[in-house]
Amino acid sequence: MMKKLVGLLAVWVLFSLSAFAQRGAVHGVGGGVAHIPEHGPAPARTPHPVPSGGAHFNDKAGHPDAPHVHNNGKWIGHDTGRGDVNYHLDHPFEHGHFTGGFGRGHVWHLGGGGPNLFWFGGFGFSVAAFDTGYCGDWLWDSDDIVIYEDPDHDGWYLAYNVRLGTYVHVMYMGHTNPQTRNRIQGGSSRIVSPFGALDFSRAPVACWRLRFQSRRVSSARVAQNQPLFPI
Repeated sequence: MMKKLVGLLAVWVLFSLSAFAQRGAVHGVGGGVAHIPEHGPAPARTPHPVPSGGAHFNDKAGHPDAPHVHNNGKWIGHDTGRGDVNYHLDHPFEHGHFTGGFGRGHVWHLGGGGPNLFWFGGFGFSVAAFDTGYCGDWLWDSDDIVIYEDPDHDGWYLAYNVRLGTYVHVMYMGHTNPQTRNRIQGGSSRIVSPFGALDFSRAPVACWRLRFQSRRVSSARVAQNQPLFPI
């Protein structure tokens, strides 16, 4: 009798773990590596500007009210076209281009930070100001993400959350070095590093101005568009 109870308990645990791992897939969004999109969105052929009252993305029952990707590969919310002023940049790719790899063959484990600045695999990124409200449930120190190229908005990439199935526009901020990412002060956007205090409080806005408070960081590095966090 005891062996039978133990067997039933083991089956129940395995079933529960499987259901938990695939909880996002129940509604056709997210749910793990099996549902990572094969490719990014296609260019918007017929742009749909953001409504004056704001956009909503919960196109089906149970789907998130954030830009997301269906498990069949359909991208929801990336249809505003090249003229979307929310993603206009005067100097696209001013910190260089991301070279770590795109698509489902390159799954990255987030290493910390937050929307203003997060990192993985030695690369730093920042979420677009217009998209920060769409990633409030991301786990910045444990979620897996995949990076895709943005076909419509120059200077931006798309970061897809494997667990949730949602995505946001992100800007590549350059290489990061673990020795320079000592700590984030009190959850703010000011990062203390051997280079001094880097203030990212205004990173998501269009001007992307950075205030460097250190004699060891010269204006020449910024002027030459060298990586903000040299290896």
